[in-house]
Amino acid sequence: EHDLVVRRRLVQRMQHIIHSQVTVAENELKAWYDSHQNHFKTPQYYRVEQLFFSHDTRTSPKRDALAAKRQLGEGTPPASINSDALLLNGKLSWITQPELRNSFGDDFAEAVVTANEGRWSAPINSAYGVHVLRVTHTGGGQLAPFAQARAQVVAAVYAARERDALQAALAQFRQRYRITIDTAALSELSGAPDPAS
Repeated sequence: EHDLVVRRRLVQRMQHIIHSQVTVAENELKAWYDSHQNHFKTPQYYRVEQLFFSHDTRTSPKRDALAAKRQLGEGTPPASINSDALLLNGKLSWITQPELRNSFGDDFAEAVVTANEGRWSAPINSAYGVHVLRVTHTGGGQLAPFAQARAQVVAAVYAARERDALQAALAQFRQRYRITIDTAALSELSGAPDPAS
């Protein structure tokens, strides 16, 4: 038990020492930023208009959603279609994929992300019912400039360098110890004969 505490303290001490020794040049930060740009994009966001058909109030919400999709294709205005009420009049403004996933589920979020902007979708199920949606605008998803992302880059590079340095130090530390196996004791524990006899 005390050995475990000692080992933990030793690792913590090594982490502290390594943290104070890690340095990173500006050109290394820029190179890391350039090779990990997907980490520094602004969130993609969407404006969505939808018609909703509730499981609670309809016998066949999927059938009604298919009929609505057909009407929309024929040029019927969305406000003229008999759908169920939604908050915000069925409009979602500047909502991100994680927010969509949390509110409506994976299928709905995926449908929004893959939708052709300006076109009404096929019916999509959610926990609430069936939706027919149209993405009216997308935005975001741009790479944040290095100056804006610099603090995140510094934190990420330092964390990676510290992790690598700690792993290397622990590997060197382990090499200082010799591990021997007492085959007689091992045999007693397993009930098998000692291979050395």
